Amino acid sequence: MLFRLPWDTITVRSPLLTMRTRDQNSVIKQHTPTVYRLALKLLHNREDAQETAQDVLLRVVKSLDQFRGDAEVSTWIHRITVNACIDRRRKKESPVTDDLEELESPEMRVADPDPNPEELYIRKETSARLRGMIALLPAREAMAITLYYFEGFDYAEIAATLQIPEGSVATALARGRQRLETCLLKIQMETD
Repeated sequence: MLFRLPWDTITVRSPLLTMRTRDQNSVIKQHTPTVYRLALKLLHNREDAQETAQDVLLRVVKSLDQFRGDAEVSTWIHRITVNACIDRRRKKESPVTDDLEELESPEMRVADPDPNPEELYIRKETSARLRGMIALLPAREAMAITLYYFEGFDYAEIAATLQIPEGSVATALARGRQRLETCLLKIQMETD
C-alpha cells in the first residue's frame, strides 16, 4: 500500500511563495536604477549611494507585504530612499567627490544642437560646483532642491516624499535657492 503525503499544502503555498518572490524581483529590477540615482544625487558619493541603495532595496523587500497602498509604490520607495540618505548624511558627512559622472549620463544632459568644447567645459564645471553647494545645504533644503530640479517632482510629490506640508516645500526651496544664490555671489566676488 502506498502512503501519500499531504502535497496539497505544498502546492497551495508554493504559488504564493513564487508570486511573492516574483513581485520582489520585479520591484527590485524596476526601482534599483532610480533608487541608486536618487541616492547618488543626494549623497554625492558613489560608495555611499551603492550601500544606501542596497539598504533601501533590502528594506523594501522585507516590508513589501506591509505596504498599505496609501501612495504609489514609487513614492513609498522614494520616501524610504530619502530617509536612508538623510540618516546616512547625519551619521557621516559625505565629502563631495568628482566620481559623479553617472549624473552626466546622456539621459541627464540637455541636448545642445551645437555644443563647443569650451561651453561643455563651463557647463561641467558649473554643474560640479552647483552639486558641491547643494551638498552643503541643510538636509531638507538639499533634498527639496534635488527632488524639484533634478528629479522633476512637483510640490505635492516632494511633500509626500519628505512627509512635510506643501507650504514647507515652498519654504525649503526658497531658502535653498537663497543660500545657493548667496554662495554663487561670494564665488563671483572672489573671482572678480
